[in-house]
Amino acid sequence: MHTLLVYLKNAPMEQQPAVASLLLQLDTLPRKMSIYREEAIDTLTDMLQKKDFPNLQLMALDALSSLSGKSYTQAWLLNLAGFNKPYEAFMENENMIKRRIKLHILGNKRVASVLCNHEKGVIFEALEQCLKSKSINIAKKCLVIATWLVYMLYNLPDTGVRDSARRSLLNQYIHILQSSRNLEDKILATVALRSFISDPGKKEFIFKVNGWSMWITKKLDLFSSFPKIHGWSLWFALCNAFSHGWSL
Repeated sequence: MHTLLVYLKNAPMEQQPAVASLLLQLDTLPRKMSIYREEAIDTLTDMLQKKDFPNLQLMALDALSSLSGKSYTQAWLLNLAGFNKPYEAFMENENMIKRRIKLHILGNKRVASVLCNHEKGVIFEALEQCLKSKSINIAKKCLVIATWLVYMLYNLPDTGVRDSARRSLLNQYIHILQSSRNLEDKILATVALRSFISDPGKKEFIFKVNGWSMWITKKLDLFSSFPKIHGWSLWFALCNAFSHGWSL
């Protein structure tokens, strides 16, 4: 790995995201500090924030996609909200699909933990820049990766990083829910928002800051009280309603 680290520091910028991704995959052991891990994540977050170089942002997003599970990630996230069609695009056997995707995504839980907790959640600040991109391709890829990390963050022990994710991404998700015409984008935004309000201590703050009506607040509280499968179905229904013209 030392050889890879040396190469990372001297490689052309367009090669750095791929090298950083490889280095990160090789060094996700549960230890507090690692120079290899630190350099790899620093490289990726730096690339994500280069808004004047969209090709570098895309390379960094592709590198992160390779860590999260690439095409499986979006299908898995959409399935959480009851939107099963993307699963069918992979293979005909539904049980095999679910088993493979679940194992692949959850198998990267450690990678997600490493990314989220690096420098107190700096990855979320970098992803915010990509979500604001005028490039549809960059914004779309970023939406999938950001949603995966947010969902994972709320399924990991709370290390104080959730506030950073919420500050960086909350308004972007609300904007997507309000303005996007793409149903899958709205569903992904809903998955992330559901994670954000699952924190009882922050729910009131989220609604107050963003001006959500009391009616919406009550509905989201109702949805959160349902068992997992039913709650997600209701969230999907809310998301679908927004796609037909509702606004906050």
